[in-house]
Amino acid sequence: MATTHRLDDSVVHYEWNNALAPRLEIDPGDTVVFRTRDAADYFYRRSSTHEDVLARGPFRGHPLTGPVRVRGAEPGDVLAVEVVAMRPA
Repeated sequence: MATTHRLDDSVVHYEWNNALAPRLEIDPGDTVVFRTRDAADYFYRRSSTHEDVLARGPFRGHPLTGPVRVRGAEPGDVLAVEVVAMRPA
């Protein structure tokens, strides 16, 4: 029976790197609900100004939630992923 998992955005990384330990391990057919950060990593607010944009400093990269390991998946396997819904915060 498929399970629904939740993965929050309390821990992120900024690179695709298969050496990172998975934050979650799932079975094929499971569902994962991801909470993700925006591309600016929560730097901007609705009240942000042009000066805030100029003061941001170097870009670290897009914050990524995960990684997730699928039990039984081997290097080189192709995984089918279905995006069921996407909602902005």
